[in-house]
Amino acid sequence: MKEERGISAVVLKNTAVISMVIDHITLFLFHDAPWYETGRIIGRLAFVIYAFLTAQGALKTSDRFKYLMRLFLFGVISIVPVSYCDVGKPFDLEMPNVFFTLSLGLLAVYTWQWIEEQIQNRFLSYGLRGASAVLYCWLATVTNVEYGLMGVLLILVFHVFRNHKNLMISAAALTIFFGFAAYVILMRNPEGWLTQLLDLRYVIRLNRIQGYGVLALPLIRMYNGKRGKQLPKMFYYWFYPVHFALLALIRHFLGMI
Repeated sequence: MKEERGISAVVLKNTAVISMVIDHITLFLFHDAPWYETGRIIGRLAFVIYAFLTAQGALKTSDRFKYLMRLFLFGVISIVPVSYCDVGKPFDLEMPNVFFTLSLGLLAVYTWQWIEEQIQNRFLSYGLRGASAVLYCWLATVTNVEYGLMGVLLILVFHVFRNHKNLMISAAALTIFFGFAAYVILMRNPEGWLTQLLDLRYVIRLNRIQGYGVLALPLIRMYNGKRGKQLPKMFYYWFYPVHFALLALIRHFLGMI
């Protein structure tokens, strides 16, 4: 992914930020608006792009531990504004936020990398990597991180198939489509989950809005491996809790929470 043409990481980041803002303004302030679904559909691009950039960050960071801790720390920082904005409570651990999903996905990538580097036996390495992917998907489900197993698996897919763009895009599309359906099914009614997942019409209904996340994939396909000129790095981290805090204040003054 080191082509001169295409779009840079900063273009992807800014696209994700704009998409996220539109999504959250729609969700928290204009729930009854006639264009509600349109706003939510636009918002589906954000997480897919963040998942891709997290997978890229795992390869490019100079300090793996600091990168992981930074994501986790901002997950903790975001608990209060996310909780208050959503349910009017300042500290609700059941309210997920995206930083915890990205942290868990990044940890899954690190585990995959460690096994790949340390285990020389090819078949054992494949087996352990597959088992680790299942483990992290299970952790994503039981901890109720945002987007659940789909979020973690998508980050892994972007890492594993990073050197094969077309395969990566195809695998990511399937992950968005079936991964989100599996996440919803396991949360709502885990009994007979496989039968439900194989019911294509039901899966399509579950993806009525979330499935539009695939619209981010053409942009990701155009990524040229360049960083681009961007705002200070920490702006993108702080933007998440700060924009939730502002939305919470607006909802509070409007009597919505």
